[in-house]
Amino acid sequence: MAKHLASIIDKITAPWTDKQVEALNRLQDEDRFHGYTCPGEHPVCAKDRKLIATRAGWICQCGAYRQDWAMITTNL
Repeated sequence: MAKHLASIIDKITAPWTDKQVEALNRLQDEDRFHGYTCPGEHPVCAKDRKLIATRAGWICQCGAYRQDWAMITTNL
């Protein structure tokens, strides 16, 4: 018999804990989903638009774009 897991999607906002920062950055390196990205409006960011999680929220490579939220999934 297959086991089904329910999921809840929550929006978290910065400041984030060190554990959350570590988990978010680890997820950014996985290929299971499209990661969080900046608009790529600056030459530095045009090559790698992947955001970096910090305690203060997401930041892009050049520092011009910031985002203070992320969506997380919790399995029940």
